[in-house]
Amino acid sequence: MSNADIAVKRYANALWEAVGPERATEELASFEKFVALYLSSDDLQKLFSNPAFAFDDKKKVLTELASKSGFSKHLQNFLLLLLESGRISILGSICEAFKGKIMSRDGISSVKIETALPLTETQQTKILSSLEKEFSSKFVASVDIVPDLGAGIRLHFMGQSIDATLAGVLFQMKHKFLAEQAGAKYLTSKGEA
Repeated sequence: MSNADIAVKRYANALWEAVGPERATEELASFEKFVALYLSSDDLQKLFSNPAFAFDDKKKVLTELASKSGFSKHLQNFLLLLLESGRISILGSICEAFKGKIMSRDGISSVKIETALPLTETQQTKILSSLEKEFSSKFVASVDIVPDLGAGIRLHFMGQSIDATLAGVLFQMKHKFLAEQAGAKYLTSKGEA
């Protein structure tokens, strides 16, 4: 685990402790709102990351934004802590880790679906239903379009992967063929000895 991963986990745990499990879902909505605002504003990113601007000026802008957005004092203080410690750049990862804590509390797992072509709502629902039935867990999906896959899907969830893509099947066929060829050569050489 990298230092950045450790920091992300530590800050997510700190926010969890500050707001408590009962308010976590509400705080997540506000946190996601701030992350979206921050990531969509080049000016805000430049202001918060540039050491030429005084911390008091950064704090004033952040406090004003948080106040106008109706963020709780806990979230405002947390965002100020990130700003002061120079960790504002990893706030998206912290938000995802915090969301992961909420999902874990609620017995929900995430699945990343990679596909060459966009999935319909029906296709996505079928995939999630199959996973939920097989693993007795509720799943939330994120979908990434990866044209290089050719066709099919690749799933990443609960620390494992399922590759049902054209590229994956061709790769498996190639390795099976090469293994069979190596086995045949071995048997042939044993018979000649």
